[in-house]
Amino acid sequence: MRPESDEPHASRGRDSAQSAQTAQTERSRDVGPGAAVSAPSGAVLHSLLLVAAVCTAWAGALSVGFVFDDVARIARDEPAIATLWPPSTWLLETQRPLVQFSLAVNYALGGLDPRGYHAFNIAVHAANAVLLLLVVRTALVVLRARGAIRIAPTSDGAIALAAAAIWALHPLTTSAATYVIQRAESMAAFGTLAAVLALLRATPAVQGGTDAPPRLVIAVPILAALAILSKPTALSAPFLVVLVDACIVFGSFGAAWRRRWPTYVAAFAMLAILGALGVVEGVLGVGDAAADRLAGYGANVAGVDSIEYAALSLRALGLYAFHVIAPMKLAIDRGPDALAAGWMPLVGGALLAFGAVVTVMGLARRAWWTIVPLAIAVLLAPTTSVVPLADAAVDHRMYLPLAVVILALVALVIPVVAHASSAVRIGALVLVAAILFLEVDGVAARNRAFADPIALWSEVVAQSPAHARGYINRAGHLLEAGRDDEAAQDLARAQELMPGNPTLLVNLAIIDLRAGDAARAMERLDIATKGVRADHAVLGARGDALRALGRFGEAGRNYLLAAQRAPSDALYPLLAGNAFGEEGDDDAAIKAYDEAIARAQAVRDAGLESSAAFNLGNLRYRRGEFADAARCYRDALAADATHEGARTWLLRAEAALNLPERAGDAAGEASDG
Repeated sequence: MRPESDEPHASRGRDSAQSAQTAQTERSRDVGPGAAVSAPSGAVLHSLLLVAAVCTAWAGALSVGFVFDDVARIARDEPAIATLWPPSTWLLETQRPLVQFSLAVNYALGGLDPRGYHAFNIAVHAANAVLLLLVVRTALVVLRARGAIRIAPTSDGAIALAAAAIWALHPLTTSAATYVIQRAESMAAFGTLAAVLALLRATPAVQGGTDAPPRLVIAVPILAALAILSKPTALSAPFLVVLVDACIVFGSFGAAWRRRWPTYVAAFAMLAILGALGVVEGVLGVGDAAADRLAGYGANVAGVDSIEYAALSLRALGLYAFHVIAPMKLAIDRGPDALAAGWMPLVGGALLAFGAVVTVMGLARRAWWTIVPLAIAVLLAPTTSVVPLADAAVDHRMYLPLAVVILALVALVIPVVAHASSAVRIGALVLVAAILFLEVDGVAARNRAFADPIALWSEVVAQSPAHARGYINRAGHLLEAGRDDEAAQDLARAQELMPGNPTLLVNLAIIDLRAGDAARAMERLDIATKGVRADHAVLGARGDALRALGRFGEAGRNYLLAAQRAPSDALYPLLAGNAFGEEGDDDAAIKAYDEAIARAQAVRDAGLESSAAFNLGNLRYRRGEFADAARCYRDALAADATHEGARTWLLRAEAALNLPERAGDAAGEASDG
């Protein structure tokens, strides 16, 4: 059962044990040395509250498995995350080395257990919420020091906490906080927010009128580079640093350049170095790395030019605006037809025009709020502009831009509430509480959807009925659930939309196998794998088909190749042992069973360990090696005391040791798998 991915060579996850199928403002001015402001208080308590809120809201994510590209990049790409040393394995072979490193750490600590991966994602999201809290508090200090706002310092904590909480608990953030592989987005946001915080703290207003410690200045380009090393589209980080300095700290681009040009030079030099190393190639769709894993970028997107993509981006802006206000129709994937609504380009165009007007007005007034439209534009430009991507609108791209939007909305409300009566202030608190309650409920609903792959892909099908990938992936999960008839209907619709899709063919082959048509299944698998490197799931399906055709040796070799590409999975060597046993190649079968037992013990899979030991015992029994057979049956029972076959044949093996002439040769017929 193979869900399709937006990664180039997607494949299928682990199967069942027995088959491989399976604010007010005024004119800005420079900050002077006498503008010292004390550090804000209460940040620790507010940070703890944020972390607790995030962890509580995302508790349901710990029961979510791997979904969509998680499967292709983690479960089916095990060798790529199985090695922490040497660093070249994760540093030089991907455009997202920090993400790859984090996956390797997760793997080293817990193998392919999804809970560890989700815990890491939740931790990064909680850290980002704290960083946003600190950024807002520090920015308020800086803006007040240069007279850009007239808000009492006592309000800073509440403002920052409300903004950070509304962002952190927004259901739209589940697209990066729950979806494991999109930790790339949240890790890039971490580096970007940390760079902005370091920049803000390296100002006289925060440092008591003195020069900033060198470590803060040095940290800015380094943190920006870490963001880019998490995701190439974070190349927007150095630009955001300049915007924060010009709009928040100094009030103009000229003043910012005169005061901190070395920092900007260092940040952009870091960007240039990473570009020369190929880290950002994929953003423009050039170079080997782009062709390898990021083939959905730039010039690599067939049939889409810059003008067409700009039109789609305008529609995507409209969709994103809707999701900010009403995040009820989120989806893990969507096709172009999801952007077909007539209102989308109108809303997108209106937002673009409004942003341009605000920018011109802000620049003319040297107002701090100029940063809002500019920051959103800078953050979305790598993915939502004129450079084509395979997917024009994806929820996780709004992860950090959403924070800017929420900060802007909070800034609009603050002047009204700050000068209002007590009743209005109480009403504002009630409103914030209601928003947070609705958000937490929305996050829980999204996590429930992530935990139910069929429901997750049903959302995609409902929103993009002409998107073949939605039908293909739902069909894969329906097959895993044994709902073959429903899967066949989805695959038939997908075949109408995208005939010849390799993932479609693999799932059709699985249906053929279950219907007993191994020959037809092999035809489909041969077409699906022509000219590409088959993953372990496809190799496993080939093994099943070959075994059904009686080509046991070939089946065994396909299972062994699958085992090489899934080095912790005990299923494939077990199936290889069965196939080699049927071929009569006992030595190869014994070696495969031993490998299956070792892997099962390593991952504590008692079921597979018991099955492999039992089958090895059967082979030993057939060869007349009764003592070894009895030992294998005991090992099977030690792993699974309920294995009745092992209990029965243990008695026969022990009897055969005493009366060898009564030993039968039928034990092989009782093998598992």
